[in-house]
Amino acid sequence: MTLAPDYLERFTLRNLQDALTSATRRYWEARAAVLEAARPHPGDFHGNATPEALAARYARLTADAEECRRHAAILEHATVDADLIAEVLGWDLAADDASEAAAA
Repeated sequence: MTLAPDYLERFTLRNLQDALTSATRRYWEARAAVLEAARPHPGDFHGNATPEALAARYARLTADAEECRRHAAILEHATVDADLIAEVLGWDLAADDASEAAAA
């Protein structure tokens, strides 16, 4: 098997990016928001799902989102070099802080 010359470098970088991303508060807060958005809502098409199945899904997704938020809260106090992570991931933390402040 022959790999492209830069394949291993790109593969390694992507794995590092994934590891660093999952070690951030932002990742876990975003994951919680996705899980909350996936909960069944009135007016959604539910197919053949029973009310009990929808309630169980709602409860599971809510619990999973709460776990993600707890994970984010723990990482908020972690001593990780946020600037290093931002540099590797290509984030602009100053712009993110400004948009969060504007939204508040």
